[in-house]
Amino acid sequence: MGAFMGMIFLNEHLTLTQWFALFCIIGASIGSTSTMKTKNEIVEIN
Repeated sequence: MGAFMGMIFLNEHLTLTQWFALFCIIGASIGSTSTMKTKNEIVEIN
């Protein structure tokens, strides 16, 4: 999001290498989130 906001409001531009790095980070984040394990519920035993 920051790169897009910089392009729109600050008229900044990224090189092809920087775009590639940005999409690698986004892809890693998506992969990490999609493979995350859910928490197990703790059941109290009397």
